Amino acid sequence: MRHPNTAETPNRLINELMEHFDLPSDRQLAAKIGVSSSEICRLRQGTQDINASFILATYDKTGWAIPDIRKLAGIKTFCSAD
Repeated sequence: MRHPNTAETPNRLINELMEHFDLPSDRQLAAKIGVSSSEICRLRQGTQDINASFILATYDKTGWAIPDIRKLAGIKTFCSAD
């Protein structure tokens, strides 16, 4: 299920990544984290959801906690209270 603000939420994560690495372009970000520039474009346009591969690539390059990455991406976590 897509986030209601699909275009806005992936952009938040992408923008945070660009700021973290001090990169001026989506193409450079794609190369830095090991995804295609077309994937970044589709995420920005809201035609593709952020997937597990993108989350793991972000984790591998930043060391950010997975829950934090998911939050920036607007992906809800469903946890049991048990």
